[in-house]
Amino acid sequence: MAKQRKQKNEEQRPETSGGTVLHQKLCISVDMENRRIYGHTEMKVLVPESGYIALYADNMVFSSITVDGNEAKYEYFPHHPFTEDDSSWCSVSCSKSAAEVACTTYMSSLTRETIPNLIIACCDKSNEIQSSVLQGNMDSNIQSTNAEHVVIDSNGLVEDKDAKIVCIDYWLERAEVGIHFGKNMLLTDNQIRRSHCWFPCMYNFSQHCLFDIELTVNSEFVAVSNGDLLYQVMCCYGLQKVVFMVHEVYRIVGVAMRKGNLSSHYEDYLSASFPFGSYKQVFIPPELCMSSINIGASMCLFSSQLLFDEKVIDQTIETRVKLAYALAKQWFGVYITAEEPSDEWLLEGLAGFLTDSFIKRFLGNNEARYRRYKANCAVYKADTTAATALSSSGTCSDLIGTQSIGIYGRIRSWKAVAVLQMLEKQMGPESFRKILQIIVYKAPEPGKTTRVLSTKELPKRIQKPKKGSKADGSDDNAETVPSQDMRASSDSPLLWIRVDPEMEYLAEIHFHQPVQMWAFWRVRIEAAYALAHTASEGTDWAGLMHLIKFYKGRRFDADTGLPRPNDFHDVPEYFVLEAIPHAVAMVRAVDNKSPREAVEFVLQLLKYNDNSGICTLMFIDLLLWCILSVNLSSVSRPPVLHGISKINVKS
Repeated sequence: MAKQRKQKNEEQRPETSGGTVLHQKLCISVDMENRRIYGHTEMKVLVPESGYIALYADNMVFSSITVDGNEAKYEYFPHHPFTEDDSSWCSVSCSKSAAEVACTTYMSSLTRETIPNLIIACCDKSNEIQSSVLQGNMDSNIQSTNAEHVVIDSNGLVEDKDAKIVCIDYWLERAEVGIHFGKNMLLTDNQIRRSHCWFPCMYNFSQHCLFDIELTVNSEFVAVSNGDLLYQVMCCYGLQKVVFMVHEVYRIVGVAMRKGNLSSHYEDYLSASFPFGSYKQVFIPPELCMSSINIGASMCLFSSQLLFDEKVIDQTIETRVKLAYALAKQWFGVYITAEEPSDEWLLEGLAGFLTDSFIKRFLGNNEARYRRYKANCAVYKADTTAATALSSSGTCSDLIGTQSIGIYGRIRSWKAVAVLQMLEKQMGPESFRKILQIIVYKAPEPGKTTRVLSTKELPKRIQKPKKGSKADGSDDNAETVPSQDMRASSDSPLLWIRVDPEMEYLAEIHFHQPVQMWAFWRVRIEAAYALAHTASEGTDWAGLMHLIKFYKGRRFDADTGLPRPNDFHDVPEYFVLEAIPHAVAMVRAVDNKSPREAVEFVLQLLKYNDNSGICTLMFIDLLLWCILSVNLSSVSRPPVLHGISKINVKS
């Protein structure tokens, strides 16, 4: 009754999946000792007129497949293993041609995985699977699900009148894709089209369903998964059963399981509660992470490299931003999804925009604006290919989701945030905020079972500001008197000018002005490096002397003339003072040698460093790097170097 066929030619395989999955129950039993997975999935499916459904499944051995309790016929066409075309690699002659062949092979593999490979006959009319599947007529037969069987209840969820129950028993052994075994740990990832590597499922951008996830593991392990924990019971032989339910309806993009003051800000901004009943953050060893952040419904997986001792303050900002972004994706990306692949940029942008609001609130407006400036610089330098186009159906179909990963994925994300920030500037913060609140609150459209967002929808919700309103959304109907400097021109010299202060242009801006005109913690760091860059013998090392004077005024004891014990509780001040030794070590004379003052300053910091106040080993690393950077050949006998017998590291 069941057949597992060898790899078919491309023209013989179906081109899209058929049917509609209303509900899927997934039961997984884990054998850690033998690295084996035993699975059972039960799917409630509306079967199309063709009489069969097409699913995705790889790396599996099927024990049984039944439809409404009866054994079903099925055809299985493994995507892998795939025999490489050796002729393409014979043409490799350099690194460039090797990269081109590797890219072609990778894209070809992704293309093959877009085709369903498990075809199940669900009724009598589909007894002869080969008659339509192997003749390539799949596309015309499976797209029409019987509409009369679908009923939308009062909650907007899909009910069925004539659904089939499809049950599949299978197992995997030592799988290397989609699901990963580590030391006393098992995890899955949410990479592109990797869910089907550990359970049969249906990929379709308009496909959404409810999930029940049941995990059976040894009682010594902890099981964590998407959804809310329903119950946990002890079984025989030292096993435990843990059951989760995903109450909301989602497409198969982030189903995952894991072993082993921020939310309130978002809730206030959006005037909406967190969309899930729980939220889980799991940190695992970096060697098991596909990326630093893996996002699923109601949970996120992070690399443990984001965790630091509370005394190490250097990574605090980056860790907070990553955690904030992962939480923002729960609203825009999981709870609200894109209507079409070409709309995904909007969800990426909204998640980044929400993260930016967190940065402004908790890290300061200067930090947010500095990050926006750096992101805009990266965008206009790299935004030169179609891969970074935001709303392009052609790009999405041609690149098969890869446009959202790697450097181009980051560029697209930054670009999306920049577009939304420009839109906020034009509308006003409050007006734009109300639109986001409406998007979060809106009910699903008729016939839809989840909250989706389209690029076409956003302009419909944008209204022109009412007469008498300012660009920032505030009203001001009073008479305005233009401000004018009434002093004589000789008494009001132009000291500085701001160019594109709101960063509304994704373009590179060049400044042409004398060197002496170049001269907040991010800005002060840039200023420190600018002073080091302008320091020269022609200016009597003015920039160098200003840096040393500034540092000693902040960190040295006036009586002893030596550095005080380190106290970096003021985080912005810490980063500024950390940048100055680095900047000083960069100063060079025309012969590329370090001035004596720079060498003595850096060595003095290292010799008298005192961490009794707070331990920051990264500051010690910086000082050591500065010692390696300075050119000592200009100093015959550095008066401080010979006196260093040990590095003072007190914790």
